[in-house]
Amino acid sequence: MVSRGSPATPAKHHYVPEFYLREWAGADGKLERYTKPHVAKIMVKRVFPSETGFEKHLYSSPDDKRLGMAWLETRVFQRIDDLAAPVLRKLNATPVLNLSDEERSAWSVFVRALFYRTPATLRAVKHSGAYDWRRAIESLGERYPAMKNPDDPATLEEYIARHSVSDIESAVLRVLPSIFVGERVGQILNDLHFRVIVIPPEVPSFLISDDFVVRTNGIAVPGGHFAIPISPRRVVVMAWEKSKLEEITALPPRYLVTQVNQWVAGSARCFVGAVDRAQDRFIRNRFGTDLKNPLSRREEGNS
Repeated sequence: MVSRGSPATPAKHHYVPEFYLREWAGADGKLERYTKPHVAKIMVKRVFPSETGFEKHLYSSPDDKRLGMAWLETRVFQRIDDLAAPVLRKLNATPVLNLSDEERSAWSVFVRALFYRTPATLRAVKHSGAYDWRRAIESLGERYPAMKNPDDPATLEEYIARHSVSDIESAVLRVLPSIFVGERVGQILNDLHFRVIVIPPEVPSFLISDDFVVRTNGIAVPGGHFAIPISPRRVVVMAWEKSKLEEITALPPRYLVTQVNQWVAGSARCFVGAVDRAQDRFIRNRFGTDLKNPLSRREEGNS
């Protein structure tokens, strides 16, 4: 049996991939990591990308004997990241290189996965899914005997008791990848107006955190857009309307960086990353002051 700490079952599950965090690393290969272990305490340490943006066994399904404990990390997120890494290199190239249709699709899947792989969102999805499952089962009521399978318990109460919370949450996780690769929403993201904005060296750099995708409440709506820092000096803007894309592109660089960083730092629950400590006061004043509801991360519309 493979141990929990072996390379085949990695203990560190990165909700912000290492290849992404490396864009914020300096010549020493490290970035500044701000954390908030207590409400009144913010700590900062210079670390390697492997030392932030992760939680141990975050995606593990201990009871999933068929797929394996770390299947969501090794079979899903690692594959998504492997396809997205070369796309990120293209977007950060000078000049920016055009993406093929396959690369746009890989980027869209990666962006969609970012919405669901953070600790807060994953736990909220599992809790919500377990709650919905129980409500659906309980709604069967007197119809249960007629609808149950031959191997199911005789009563509805016994059926519910047979399924532990861990069983239900594992079932919820098995459905999760279908959300990332759904064709309808994927096509919406692929068709968005898309631009890489490069900011000049005289303005502050972009930050990164566990919630770094700036987004509107819905994407396929008037004004709908994403703004995604891809390195300290670049942000990808994806917009439903070309006019919105042009509006964002025309913003003064310093204002754009401030607006993005207010979201990135204010939404942070786990960490804020930076190339240096030039924005130390900004980060400390805003860390976690504007947390978003993890279940409101809708990228496919306003429904």
